[in-house]
Amino acid sequence: MTQEQFDEIYKDLENLDTLKQDHDEFLYYFYQHVSRYYKTNDEQEKTNILCDMTILYITNFDDSKEAFTKLLKNDELELDRLDNYSPDFYFDHMLLNANQGYAFGNESLSKDFLKNSLLCMQSLGFNPYEKLKENIQERSVKARAINYIQNSKNIEHRKRISEKC
Repeated sequence: MTQEQFDEIYKDLENLDTLKQDHDEFLYYFYQHVSRYYKTNDEQEKTNILCDMTILYITNFDDSKEAFTKLLKNDELELDRLDNYSPDFYFDHMLLNANQGYAFGNESLSKDFLKNSLLCMQSLGFNPYEKLKENIQERSVKARAINYIQNSKNIEHRKRISEKC
């Protein structure tokens, strides 16, 4: 993944208008995804869970963009040169950081989380950039649909009120 691709993903996430979560909420959702990851045997589903976790991380930690930039500048993220480790190897390394408390605020741990997340996606046979873009687009479509439904209900409610008056 290039810096331009990551910047594009970051911009798409900003446009989603996702809410930052407090410490307990973040850990709750993070470990829900961990549980889902270990329960499924489907590689597509595992990759979608990794996307969810990565998006959750990026939207909750301001240093994620800087951490990714440093990964690229230091050639620490060579997705083309994948070692022969299993996806679980990378996933477990992601969790090592999470188990250090709320350590994601630490820049070096942020870099490690992002690196292992992307390497895990690739070791499952998927392009991390394409999967993240696809996941974000699905979220955007769902958000627009929910917004449309909510606005439609509000309009109908207003019509009924105005008819009664």
